[in-house]
Amino acid sequence: MFAKILVVDDEPDLEVLLRQKFRKKIKQKELELVFACNGVEALEKLSDRPDIDIILTDINMPQMDGLTLLEKLKELHPLLKAVIISGYGDMQNIRKAMNLGAFDFLTKPLNFQDLEITTERTLIHVQQIKNAVEQERLAQEIQAKLLNKLQESKKRLTKFMDAVPIGIFVIDGIGKILYANQTALQVLGNQLSSDALGKQLLNSYYLDLAENKQQSSSDPQLIKSPLQAESFTVESLEINREDKNILLEISATPIYNQSGETVYLIAAFQDITQRT
Repeated sequence: MFAKILVVDDEPDLEVLLRQKFRKKIKQKELELVFACNGVEALEKLSDRPDIDIILTDINMPQMDGLTLLEKLKELHPLLKAVIISGYGDMQNIRKAMNLGAFDFLTKPLNFQDLEITTERTLIHVQQIKNAVEQERLAQEIQAKLLNKLQESKKRLTKFMDAVPIGIFVIDGIGKILYANQTALQVLGNQLSSDALGKQLLNSYYLDLAENKQQSSSDPQLIKSPLQAESFTVESLEINREDKNILLEISATPIYNQSGETVYLIAAFQDITQRT
């Protein structure tokens, strides 16, 4: 795993020590070290090198100390993780650094075995974060593509439904009209702007259920409840329009939720006014 580490410390000897310690990984192109002498320079380096994986930073530095740098990182680079390097006698500031979001800490003088283990653990953590972010990005991309396909399918379905020469509309469980195709719009007119038609259909639905119940076997197990009903037909439903009254023959199918409750009625109708 190739890694890029930004080291922030005002002690020039640290750069020599780290390059010497990691010379094999650097030579094999497994690791790149970038150095800054304070928080201000570190932020400039991050601006030029947004691909930095982790930061090793001292606390006590001129211009901008490590604690202030951590505050800036939370604001500007929230996914970036930092490891604090400081002396044993600075535990209070180390605690503050951890509260500001530092991933781990090391104490001076550096134990290079501990340094290697800590940086490796931090890099693994950062990679896990990057993987999670990438997975979320891919999931959002897939979701967007699926939504786009659904919208395209909806458009095609709407065109198809509008081309059907019979009226089709959908009402919810309280009689509100949720959808109507072009034929329904032409026939029903302003009836679609109120809930009257939907409630009439619901009333017919439950009347039909009541009649079926009366005609069914006296055995309670054979009596259909409203939640068990299937498609039904209303042979003549009168609709009062402003200009005239019309008669509709309606076939409707109930749609249930997981609890068995009727949540929609899908209705198809024909204008049979001229038959009477």
